[in-house]
Amino acid sequence: MATVIQVKRGTASAWTSANTVLTAGEIGFETDTKKFKVGDGSTAWTSLGYAGMSASSTDTLTNKTISGSSNTLSNIGNSSLTNSTITVNGTSVSLGGSVSVTGESFHPFMLMGS
Repeated sequence: MATVIQVKRGTASAWTSANTVLTAGEIGFETDTKKFKVGDGSTAWTSLGYAGMSASSTDTLTNKTISGSSNTLSNIGNSSLTNSTITVNGTSVSLGGSVSVTGESFHPFMLMGS
């Protein structure tokens, strides 16, 4: 007969709501995200890191949006960016800002033949 090992499981929101303290070595599995945490006997669920993720990595994207279809990130403050400005015609412009660009005069009649 095969041995079955079963771990505590629930959705991410259920785990967050309960904020369970897992015993040392106990595994808690999020059924909707497929992530899991391992308890230490004293740290509540929301303060535990996910297992298998480096402590030096950054995994939180609170109030941020990633769009794969347009390759864009939203709601990230300029101060969080390494390069938070670009230069347009010699003028430094903050990302997300605007600049007026002037050029040749345009006259609608110039498009018509004589």
